[in-house]
Parts: sequence; C-alpha cells; structure tokens
Amino acid sequence: MISEAGLTVREAIHEKGTPYAELGLDNPDLSDDQLLDAMLKVPLLIAGFPSIGFWPLTSGLHTHLSWLSVHVET
Repeated sequence: MISEAGLTVREAIHEKGTPYAELGLDNPDLSDDQLLDAMLKVPLLIAGFPSIGFWPLTSGLHTHLSWLSVHVET
C-alpha cells in the first residue's frame, strides 16, 4: 500500500508528536522491515492514522447524534 501511494516506508512515517526520535527511527541504517515493525507496534507512526482511527468513531456518533443536537444549545 505504501509503494502504491508512491512513497518509501520512511516517507510514510509520521514524526511530529510521535516517539519517532525516542525509538531511534531517525537512524538511516534501519531497514524498511525494521521501520514497518515499529509502525505496527506504534500505530501513531503511520502517517494519517488519527484520521483512519477516528473516522469509525465519528461515523458511529453521527448515527446517534445529529449535527443540530451537538451544535445548538437548548
């Protein structure tokens, strides 16, 4: 999926706000397999993960709450 998007594994890793540096993932000697293992262990490293993770939650909430009931105070 990463290569189909035209990205390298390293380009698909989200750095800001993640334990990227603490895990030593900035080491250029790490292989793609090592980077993928880290991404599987810490999904926040997967670029776009918050969107993927929260979409089902917000979709589920929309079935129970209308935008009007959320945005209009009674």
